[in-house]
Amino acid sequence: MARQSPLSLDQVLEGDVRLARGALVAYPLGTIEVPTGKLVACDPLAGLSRAPAFTVAFAPGGYEASLRVIRPEVVPPQLVSFDVAQLVVASPGARCATWELALVPFEDTSGLRAGQLPGIRVETATAAIFDAGVQDRLGEAIDRVRAAKEQAPGGGVAAHAFAVASSAGDGSYPAFVGRTATGEPVALILDFRMIPIVTPPVLSSAQLDARVAAVTADLARASEPGAVVDDLGLSVDEVGELGDRGIPLLVAVERVLAGALAGTLKARGFISLETRAATVLGQFADRDSKLADRYLRFLTAGDTGGVRIALAVAREMAWTGREAEVSELIDRAAATAPEPEVVVAALRCLRELSGSEPAWERYAGHPAVDVQRALIDTLFGRVGMRVTSRDTGMRVVAPLLRADHGRVRGNALSFVAAHAEGPVNRRPLVELLDHGDAETALAAALALAGKLDLAPDERSPVRVVLERFAAGGDRMRASRASFGLATLTRNAGT
Repeated sequence: MARQSPLSLDQVLEGDVRLARGALVAYPLGTIEVPTGKLVACDPLAGLSRAPAFTVAFAPGGYEASLRVIRPEVVPPQLVSFDVAQLVVASPGARCATWELALVPFEDTSGLRAGQLPGIRVETATAAIFDAGVQDRLGEAIDRVRAAKEQAPGGGVAAHAFAVASSAGDGSYPAFVGRTATGEPVALILDFRMIPIVTPPVLSSAQLDARVAAVTADLARASEPGAVVDDLGLSVDEVGELGDRGIPLLVAVERVLAGALAGTLKARGFISLETRAATVLGQFADRDSKLADRYLRFLTAGDTGGVRIALAVAREMAWTGREAEVSELIDRAAATAPEPEVVVAALRCLRELSGSEPAWERYAGHPAVDVQRALIDTLFGRVGMRVTSRDTGMRVVAPLLRADHGRVRGNALSFVAAHAEGPVNRRPLVELLDHGDAETALAAALALAGKLDLAPDERSPVRVVLERFAAGGDRMRASRASFGLATLTRNAGT
């Protein structure tokens, strides 16, 4: 949902491309002089002297250097910089007929998986691109490179090098060369992996056949009882990189997803196996309406396993133009599901799926704590994205302020505190000041103390509660209450 479809390298080169949320815009840096025709890209603060030039030879001369930055759909007033997605060097008005991976001498791609790309190693969240002829002198001028990273770039700057902070931090980042129809290299793009892009093929046909066979074997072993498959998550990821060659493997990926959802399959890595399998299936279903319809049929089939698979995949899909239809099917599946985990998965889907307003009160009345907490999280997201109105969110969440479970009360209080503008919306918080649970009463008082527009009659009961906790025997609560009193006093004077 709101997942970004991959951009072509031609779109990146052109700049000013609409994204699922925001836009990719070109930000000019100036002219980079390349008298040797050889470009180097590396981390200028780590391994500068060892960095080899790319094998491609450009025509000597000046090239336009620019950034591709991600401008969010709504720019917060406090935002002072945008995420950098690519660093681009290109001939003025360049148009490319083909793209290829930019390689350095003796770089071996034979051991790569499908979708893996060699790249420059960044260790200080900084990347630079420069003419090979200034490499020796660049080390002496490293302080000026740091300054270039920290200062806002401006057009019209003639230089042999540009450095930029990599928004994705440290890692390995690939570079791509664009050529004209006659084979002349005219563009180089250093990609920081901030948005998905369509990359040129790296593996030969024989290498690709070998990878398909290896992935097929890994996925087959994963379905055997008690089997342990090393790097299963990587094999699942690789299916998504195989293109049409990966379609016959989707049923095996579904089995992996089912095993991950049931807890019988696990894989090493920061990203869960469930998310990896669902992401791959969602990528294919986004491109194939018949496959997407298949998952929607899972929602209505009544099989719990199928519903869980469908919800996991649906969460990774865009559903452009079908939001209302899909939202209704997900809501209907949740209404008939006896298992709390299915309802939680449905709510996670509905968090970002606009198009309709489900019967939120039904979820609020669900006996499972996890469902109630997932409902609050879902409404937090939808109200923040203005998909659901604040009044609707307050109406649904306010009754949960008096839920039996403390964590539900805490989550509900956070929601109400974030949206309680004006006396009417603050009333649920005021009613909590006399709550029998001390933590709930104190949290409500602290939330109200932070409001700038409290009337004197609202401020008085808040002060009474805070003073009681400040004088109490619990040192931690007393400290928090004292801080709340100071905030209340300060806000009263503004």
